[in-house]
Amino acid sequence: MRGVTDRGTVTVRRGDGRRGYSSGCPSPEVGVLQAVTLKEIQAIFEVTDRMGIHREALVIPLAPRHPGRVRRLPNGKLEIVVDAEADFASWLAALSAELRKLEG
Repeated sequence: MRGVTDRGTVTVRRGDGRRGYSSGCPSPEVGVLQAVTLKEIQAIFEVTDRMGIHREALVIPLAPRHPGRVRRLPNGKLEIVVDAEADFASWLAALSAELRKLEG
């Protein structure tokens, strides 16, 4: 759930029920992803689009976790959980290989 507060920040309801706040500024803890934003989702879509995976077949939680994971859910969809502690660019570079393992 998202909403704009009077301070201009965005409230994101995390998968674990907690709220996270993002002002669009980088996190004070460099390298630790606090929330998966539209920027990260679009980058993930670039990878999955190139692989021919339909966006409706994906579940991308807004709360990153450590370790991240890619798995097939019982309903057949692919869940892509971004690693909260890994460098996002490095994690993204390995995503297509992880997805290929599931299709193999």
